[in-house]
Amino acid sequence: MVCAFGRSFGKTLTAFFLFWEEFRQFGDTLWPGEKTYDFAYCAPTRANHAIKEYRKWKDLLKPLITWHSDVELTLHIQLGNKRAILDFWGLDEHDSHRGARKHRIVIDEAKDVVEAAFSATLMPMTLGRNGRLLVQGTPSRWGRGNAWFKAAFQFGQKRQDGYFSLTAPSHDNPKLTVEEIDRLKKAALLSGGEKTVREEIYAEWLSDEGAVFNNLREVFALKVLRSYRWTGFAFIEDDEHPHLWISEHVDEGDAYREPDKLVAGLDFGIKDPTVLTIFNRRTHKQVAVLRMAGHIDYTEIIPAIDKVLDMYRWPVVLYDAGGGHGGAAREHLARHYQQGVSGKQWSFKSKVADITRAQMLCSLAGKDGGWYLIDVGWQKAEFERYEVVTTTKDGNRLARPQFGGPAGMHDDSVSAACLAATMLSAEYHVVKKKAEVVPFSHDYWDAMIRAQVRARGGRPPAPRPTKGSKWSRWR
Repeated sequence: MVCAFGRSFGKTLTAFFLFWEEFRQFGDTLWPGEKTYDFAYCAPTRANHAIKEYRKWKDLLKPLITWHSDVELTLHIQLGNKRAILDFWGLDEHDSHRGARKHRIVIDEAKDVVEAAFSATLMPMTLGRNGRLLVQGTPSRWGRGNAWFKAAFQFGQKRQDGYFSLTAPSHDNPKLTVEEIDRLKKAALLSGGEKTVREEIYAEWLSDEGAVFNNLREVFALKVLRSYRWTGFAFIEDDEHPHLWISEHVDEGDAYREPDKLVAGLDFGIKDPTVLTIFNRRTHKQVAVLRMAGHIDYTEIIPAIDKVLDMYRWPVVLYDAGGGHGGAAREHLARHYQQGVSGKQWSFKSKVADITRAQMLCSLAGKDGGWYLIDVGWQKAEFERYEVVTTTKDGNRLARPQFGGPAGMHDDSVSAACLAATMLSAEYHVVKKKAEVVPFSHDYWDAMIRAQVRARGGRPPAPRPTKGSKWSRWR
């Protein structure tokens, strides 16, 4: 069960009531034949969360406690012939709890819990016990676990395989008055916190908002025109296992303008995927995005990059020159394909500047100057889950913020797009097509005479507009 609650709803008390109800029915209607009810309350950290809840529960269950450990944060209780073991875990070092088996696990403040704690440590604990999980917290764009928490909630909405979700705003707590909540809302709105109110009070998931980038519903407005799979030497059309997604073919220009100029961002990866993203500088639309899986030799990746860049007439390509692997790949591309890309030394300041440019382009989507990306699931998820971290796991403030995807999540498409944002945010001037000179017209002879004067080393006079024909200016 996955629950999204507003602030001060009473999440922790809900966990206690759930424990007590299941303990009361344990061995009879719930888990018949079992002798001891194994329960675990899990919080993001041991020091700031688990210890506090352990002390509260210890006071509430004091008459029933038969043994306890303030070091291991464990309670043993007994009521009649029913016994229970309660563990209180901080998930900052979740690997240390591997091997346990539980009938019920409660994950509190899920937005601050890393995904590996949920999927790799706690989920397997339900095996062999027919165990159940309760995942609860308040939706937020900020937090290490917001991405998986949101995905689990959406999965529960489908009510498949025994999963289901529910949500409740702060108003559902009978101890909170409407006046209290309204005061909080007004205070938040004064500082422009409309999104905060939607998350913290109404427990609403902001589907088109990320922790760093907003307006994503407008940004991801381009549909996939074609998708292709790389075979090692060519691209073939494949919708099931594609490597390349395109939203428009190569621009040919028209009668009034030359073909549009393109810019590409390239994020090389060793263990991570390599992503190439190409934008039209005039329309700010993403025309193509290539994604090659990690752990593949560059000699297999670079031919695919060369093929895509050649397909789009070799746009300006920017890549992060801070990594040595990027420089080696650039040299290989130049040596074997006689093509080059431009390295950009991405320092902390320049990276923040490019991320800020990307934020501005996102906010302008749907208006003049905004950009538009292809609505591909993995790419949109990376933009939604991209985050800024300002504190360590222990709660200490970092000397400088860190940008990237949450643990277990890639951010390669974001990095590639931010590299391209440098040129996309600059003003673009359409190159107009020159009108063809009609043979034997006045302009034709005008150009011929000028060419002959220059060939003799002379300097043709500047045209003087006069009445009559254009030929009269050479009188």
